[in-house]
Amino acid sequence: MATVALTACGSKPVAPPVIPADLLTPCAGWQGPVPSSEGQFARAALAEKTGRLCANEKLASIGEIVSAR
Repeated sequence: MATVALTACGSKPVAPPVIPADLLTPCAGWQGPVPSSEGQFARAALAEKTGRLCANEKLASIGEIVSAR
């Protein structure tokens, strides 16, 4: 139905960009229990930071693919 609406606007439909499947997979963050010690908190914080950096890199790559069209 959306394709019909887009073609009704007058422009030719454009194929969506090809996004590699690995860019659509989630990035792991802290998977353990709620940290109860300073060491666990440090490991959890590092895992969360690593996961967020991974996600941000993937989003930047997707943005480049989409804007290149």
